[in-house]
Amino acid sequence: MKIKSVKITGFRAFEKEENSTFDFTSNGEIMDFASIYAPNGFGKTSFYDAVEWGVTHQIQRFDRMDDFEKMRKENSLPLLLNNSSSSGKVIVETDSNTFENTINKRKVYSTKTKPENEYFRNQILSQDLIDTFIKEDRADKRYERFLEIDSDLKNYDSIYKKAVRVLDYIKQEKVRINGEIEKQKKSLQLEIDYNQEFKKFDEINELISSLKKNGETLDYVVKESFDETLHDNLSRNVRIRLLTLEEEFTKVGLQIDNIRLAKDGEENGDNKLKGGVLEYIDSRNRLENFDNQIKELNRIISLIESRDKAQRGVENTDKNLSEHRSRLEEILNIEKKIEEYLILQKVIEEQEKRIGEFKNENGVKESEKSFIEEETNLLKSKNDQLQESLKQNQIKLEQIPNQKAKLDQLSKSHQFIKKSIEDLSKSIEDKEPKLIELKKILELFGYYETKIDEDLELLAEFSHFTKHQDLIRQQLDIKIKLEISKKQLAETQSKINNQNQFNNELKEYVNRGLEIISQTHTSDCPLCNHQYNSFEELSNNIVENKFFDNQLKENLEKKISIETEINELNVKILSGIENIKKSFALLKQPFSIDYDTLRKEIGKLNLLREEKKQELKNNIESTNEILVFLGNEQTLDELTKTIQEEISKIQLGINHNTKLINTNNKKKNDLVVIINGNNDNIKRLNGNIEVQQKSEDYIIVIDYFNLVLNHNQVDKAILLKAKSEIEKIISEFITEKKKYEDSLNQLNIELSNHNLSKQEYGNRIQQVNDAKNLILRVYESYESFIKSEFKIELTDKDKSQIEKEFFDLIEKQKQTQKIIEDKIEKYKIIEILKDDCLNVTVSQKIQDKIKKNLEGLKKLDNAEGQLNIEKDNLIEYLTKTIDEFFYTELINKIYKKIDPHPDYQAIEFKCEFADAKPRLQIYTTKVNDKGEVERSVPALYFSTAQVNILSLSIFLARALKTKNPETKEAVDCIFIDDPIQSMDSINILSFIDLFRGITLSLGKQLIVSTHEENFHLLLQKKIPNELFKSKFIEFETFGKLKPDQYIV
Repeated sequence: MKIKSVKITGFRAFEKEENSTFDFTSNGEIMDFASIYAPNGFGKTSFYDAVEWGVTHQIQRFDRMDDFEKMRKENSLPLLLNNSSSSGKVIVETDSNTFENTINKRKVYSTKTKPENEYFRNQILSQDLIDTFIKEDRADKRYERFLEIDSDLKNYDSIYKKAVRVLDYIKQEKVRINGEIEKQKKSLQLEIDYNQEFKKFDEINELISSLKKNGETLDYVVKESFDETLHDNLSRNVRIRLLTLEEEFTKVGLQIDNIRLAKDGEENGDNKLKGGVLEYIDSRNRLENFDNQIKELNRIISLIESRDKAQRGVENTDKNLSEHRSRLEEILNIEKKIEEYLILQKVIEEQEKRIGEFKNENGVKESEKSFIEEETNLLKSKNDQLQESLKQNQIKLEQIPNQKAKLDQLSKSHQFIKKSIEDLSKSIEDKEPKLIELKKILELFGYYETKIDEDLELLAEFSHFTKHQDLIRQQLDIKIKLEISKKQLAETQSKINNQNQFNNELKEYVNRGLEIISQTHTSDCPLCNHQYNSFEELSNNIVENKFFDNQLKENLEKKISIETEINELNVKILSGIENIKKSFALLKQPFSIDYDTLRKEIGKLNLLREEKKQELKNNIESTNEILVFLGNEQTLDELTKTIQEEISKIQLGINHNTKLINTNNKKKNDLVVIINGNNDNIKRLNGNIEVQQKSEDYIIVIDYFNLVLNHNQVDKAILLKAKSEIEKIISEFITEKKKYEDSLNQLNIELSNHNLSKQEYGNRIQQVNDAKNLILRVYESYESFIKSEFKIELTDKDKSQIEKEFFDLIEKQKQTQKIIEDKIEKYKIIEILKDDCLNVTVSQKIQDKIKKNLEGLKKLDNAEGQLNIEKDNLIEYLTKTIDEFFYTELINKIYKKIDPHPDYQAIEFKCEFADAKPRLQIYTTKVNDKGEVERSVPALYFSTAQVNILSLSIFLARALKTKNPETKEAVDCIFIDDPIQSMDSINILSFIDLFRGITLSLGKQLIVSTHEENFHLLLQKKIPNELFKSKFIEFETFGKLKPDQYIV
């Protein structure tokens, strides 16, 4: 499979397809070699991301990031989508297939998604992958990185590490169990008669069974699970229940006395009963009599109120009649004066018309006057501007000699300031590399500082913290113990839950058996089919069945123990983390101090440089001001002549404008005379109107229409309408008065026999209500007390029914007293028997625990043997798989071809499983004079270029051997990003020879990118397109390729 083209739209650096189509063909033929040149930051990495995204739908450099999700949340810009695009697409066209993938604003990248065509990842040799694999300081970290290449290997490695952790746990568990066995043997009691002592459980349970039938909630005592906790709980429950039963017995006796007292009442000083049922019935009859009296009094008060209302109606209608008759007389008077008003109003309107004509003429004249004034003001403004221009030109003429001298001075100081800025910039550039180095170190401190809480194991790789590895190892050991304890806790809780479920099911099963034999009275057990001598024997055996498992108690104890251990481990972890943070802070402090000191020094230099830059800026601005002052003129003489000519023109303009101003002033004075005459006529006519409008009849008519009729217009028709409405209202009031008088006469007849006032009748109602309320309070209080205290409802019941309720209640309380007394006696017997039961149970459980622990040790021994076999098998498999993964022979051929090191000319891979963490070692080897093979670690002895060559050889060999697992066909395209970093000329030429050999001999397609223009040009000379199938592509700018005609 070789690449024909890559078309990118709206993906990361690339926006438009026409600017980002990578064509790897020439005249329809696929090229075997392509070089892509672009300076850093132009989008080379985006190209590799696009190819990988198009084929695999994932990007491995993102997938390898530990904190990818955090980085994405902190980044506000789109991850894959171009900033200016709403959607994107990548099309990778090959000679056998076309791959396509899209992106939009809703599509979210996930590192957890499994890539498609995963084999293709081997063909993209990114710089970060090549650079980090060999340079990894720790072999265990290199092993972890290597596992990321193959997900199956990662799964097997996970199984191996789990097996190691479980084996460590088994060793610890065996030590713990042996210690428990020794403690249990020491705590055994002397010999006791178990059969005799266990019979006391039956005695206690018979008592508990009897108590349960009487409503007690005491649990049965099961000898298999009875321990100190249950013993203490039973003791506490029995003591508490005895106290509450004795208190209940006393309360019931008091309750019986209270019931009798409530029924019969209590004796007063005359040996008569007060209260009780008899007094309650008498109060009920008296309350009914009071209600009838109040009803009659309220009827009389209602008649009195109606009579008072009718009397007020007669008085109000008389008052309204008087008011409306006065208003009618006033209308008749206005009706006589309205004719004279209308004549006078006509004269006023003619005078107002003349006033309007004078005002209109004045408006025209005022407009003419305003136009003349505006024109005059405009001429004056122009004269002022000309005067100001004249003044400025005269000043400018005087300043010409001074400006020339200033310009000479600025030119001299410009060079001096520029030299100072260059010196300061060099000082800053000398110090900045050290500042950047310190900043990177502090950033590493900051990065690893966050990992103290998140991923402590990662801190071990921090080179500045190597002296404190013991602290890290201690913490990691504690965390492993904590994980083991949490797993034990989860397993124990699961056992408890399962045991509880089983016990509940067993209880239901046994209860169902009891139910069956109680109904059938059979002697055959329905649960196990065993035949008993009688129904009674079968019933006793089912009831006494000990279905609670002793395992539940042990698991509960184990859970408490594990939870205590977890709490202690958490405290140790917090303490250890605090110690690590303190040590970390002490290591970081010297770097922080050096960084702050250097940053302040650079800051001061930057401040001085900025001051000089500002001084230079001011110098340039002053020079520009002088150049602006000179304008378009080349010499001072020319400028002087131009200014003098301008002054002459200005003076002519001023004289012309002054003549026009004088003419306008004369026109304005003529208009003022006309306007003043019209104003005098308007004033005279307004005086006449004012006199006419002050006549008495005129004012009376106007005020009546405005104030009384609410009309601004005087109209006779409106007056006549108001007169008609008042006459109609007077007629309606006369009719209403007649109705009130008739009602008043009828009410006086009904009240003829009731001579008291409304207030006196109200007082009588109050007296009756007071008497009623006194009785009602006692009545309701007794009724409420009986209901709340004894739950007896007295409402609507007669005397015999109420007395029967009280008798039944007393009998019920006596029966309760008898039941409580029986319970107290049985609880006291249980109190005596429980201690003997505890002693025999504790001794039996210790014996059982010893037996169980011995069985547990045997199981652990068997598991340990099996796990060791499985561990050895995993090591054998992982070692074999890793050996097969590296094509060592091919790697060495490539490595020797490049000639990277004069002595060490072969590569060897070795995986070590001796420690808890497997290690992948990479050695370079040589044969010494004695014929012995010597090994070295490349990261310690090789230069950066030599390490890069070694890494590239490893991954290039892998890419050359990659096949599509489905079709079994070789993948013939390889992408290499910036392969020559830190290499010298010999290594670079060797690499170019290697590229030619791969394309010619192996028929592979190589697509190489570089930011080094010289390397790009060298490739054109060494692999020219005239002799080879090669193509050379260049970026024009960010995310944009050069057009075809500009490609070399």
